[in-house]
Amino acid sequence: MKALSVSWYKIPVGIRRFLGILILVMLAYWTFTFSVKLICYLLYAGTKIIDGFFKFLVG
Repeated sequence: MKALSVSWYKIPVGIRRFLGILILVMLAYWTFTFSVKLICYLLYAGTKIIDGFFKFLVG
């Protein structure tokens, strides 16, 4: 673990901050797109279930 911490100090602070911000932006993007896809899927699945239920009631 000591070697890992020593090697991080050799990287300039600006590059470390840039990499940290880049990772945070990527995680935020993935979280946002997953949330949008999940909401769309739940709306689609809910519509299919409700349509099937009413089709069962009518038929």
